[in-house]
Amino acid sequence: PISDRLVQIGPMDPINDARFYESLIKPPHLRSPQDVRNIYEQLRQLDMFNTLYNAPLKAICASARFERHPPQHVLFREGQVATCWFILLSGSVFIDNHIYLPYGCFGKRNGLNYRRTANCIVLQESEMIVIDYPDVQKICAGPTVTTTTKGVMSQDRPGGPHGALKRYTASSHPSLEGGVAPPVPPRPDRFMNASS
Repeated sequence: PISDRLVQIGPMDPINDARFYESLIKPPHLRSPQDVRNIYEQLRQLDMFNTLYNAPLKAICASARFERHPPQHVLFREGQVATCWFILLSGSVFIDNHIYLPYGCFGKRNGLNYRRTANCIVLQESEMIVIDYPDVQKICAGPTVTTTTKGVMSQDRPGGPHGALKRYTASSHPSLEGGVAPPVPPRPDRFMNASS
């Protein structure tokens, strides 16, 4: 039955405070301390934030975004990098044979998997809070390359088997002699293990 597929988290009464919406609709960089407080007071009431300390919740309140999407909008697709997660304020969304209703959160990462595991479709006009992960800048920027005196260190994309820092030396790549990094880093399968 369809009732087995409905997911609802939190109180039955909607967040019904005009100050909350006025504050949330503002771009995060334009929010005043009072705006952050307005958002904080409402989010603190949700079950998902019951055990979260004040500082992390205030950081979420300062950076969270408001979005509204029409029916049949594809919010994200399977395989995309999960740079954010969502709290549904109104409407409903469909993910992996489940319908999420207001105050359900969805789109969170699953362990070390940084990719979406299913498509998300908006079923009816929906308003939501979008919460970016703090590491979103690193994920979107791709691997970083830093030159050191012992060689070049390269950060693999997060979500790899160990998310470890891998190392290759100047002798393993001829263009690195003299400490100059190549314009395009070599493929990850050519990196040597840090233990070698």
